[in-house]
Amino acid sequence: MFYVVRAIDKPDSQSLRMENRAAHLDFLKTGSLTVEVAGPLVDPEGGMRGSLLIVRADTELEVEDWLKDDPYTQAGLFERVEVDAFRWAIGAPEAS
Repeated sequence: MFYVVRAIDKPDSQSLRMENRAAHLDFLKTGSLTVEVAGPLVDPEGGMRGSLLIVRADTELEVEDWLKDDPYTQAGLFERVEVDAFRWAIGAPEAS
């Protein structure tokens, strides 16, 4: 099953994001879930304001537990996080 994670940064937290970015990217690459898509959400000026992920997991609870270990979560970057089950219609990745 795929899940979409949409995480919105707290206001005025760009420096916190940048301080933890390398560790966050490493977590996404080496964590226990397969990350199919990952990237920052951006404001009209191009500044980062959140994160969007599509991950493979068995349950929503597994995704929520996994996110607890994300350096961004541990640093308190996010104002809110939404996790939703997702079904591909176009552009699905190849099965592994």
